[in-house]
Amino acid sequence: MIKVGCANAHPEDVSFLLSGEVSALLQSKDFLIDPVSVPPDEPSVDVLFVDVNKVNKLTAVTDLRSRVWVLLSSNKADAWRAWDLGASYFLLRPLSVPCLAQALERVEQSFYWKKQMLPPQTQQRMLELQLTKGRRLTVHSRDILFLEAQGEITCVHLSIPGHEKLIATRHLGYWEQQLDDAEFVRTHKKYLVNIAHISAMNADEITVQHHVLPVAKRRRKEVEKSVYSHQILHNPPNTSLGA
Repeated sequence: MIKVGCANAHPEDVSFLLSGEVSALLQSKDFLIDPVSVPPDEPSVDVLFVDVNKVNKLTAVTDLRSRVWVLLSSNKADAWRAWDLGASYFLLRPLSVPCLAQALERVEQSFYWKKQMLPPQTQQRMLELQLTKGRRLTVHSRDILFLEAQGEITCVHLSIPGHEKLIATRHLGYWEQQLDDAEFVRTHKKYLVNIAHISAMNADEITVQHHVLPVAKRRRKEVEKSVYSHQILHNPPNTSLGA
């Protein structure tokens, strides 16, 4: 369990972190977030969320570079400051659940790196994408939203900033063989989708972030079975996936 505390928590952040959406997110992750203000040297806290206006004060009493921490701000320009001060991630207000999920993933990587330990999810699959012009990119399977067939090549849609859409060599069937059937489902002859990123589903289509993808009629039962099996495994029993 990784414990997260907020240094001089902003009321807006407290309200967000206590919301039901965040609680649902944390149930699927090994994190405990305490939005109540905590001392920066509190030994029971592994990670700090720090308001940009409190950074100078905290820097005077603790070495932030030795900590795993996240900078929170309403100004996008502060992202550079976060990097310069050694923050593990930068969160821009108003906070959102998808952005928090990405922050927690980065925080987890930093936490285990500083502990010189391998994170629990290292057994999950890494995929080496063979891109055009001889380039290669290794990505975690969980960062793949979906793959889209384009003839003999494949368009890979990712949740990685700056690499949202890449063209990989080889046809979709090849990449389907490389990925775990428990994580991905073929929804259509053109689409192979990461089940974890499906946010809504009905008889004819699914939603993956802002993408709406078709579900072939002959694949409908397989898709429903895969989605609901994944939901039962990773979410509370009373959570349902609606259209």
